[in-house]
Amino acid sequence: MVLDDNAAIREFMAAILEMMKRAEVARFDSAIRALPILAATPERFRFIVTDLEMPGMSGVEFCRRARVLAPDAKILLVTASDAINE
Repeated sequence: MVLDDNAAIREFMAAILEMMKRAEVARFDSAIRALPILAATPERFRFIVTDLEMPGMSGVEFCRRARVLAPDAKILLVTASDAINE
């Protein structure tokens, strides 16, 4: 699972993961859209990459919720920003 509100970054990260793991990567432009899918099929997602700063819900909040829904998933929180406030 890759979450990023920036389409170019989202597609870049997903393409790299697909090449490395040879697996399908689900792409989401927001945490709000990703959470219901994660809740419905948590076993589908073993690795999650999420942006720190997204509209609607931050990557940190998404990580908190994802940890409850998919406790075995590995989560990587990334940012292109130079200002981390959380």
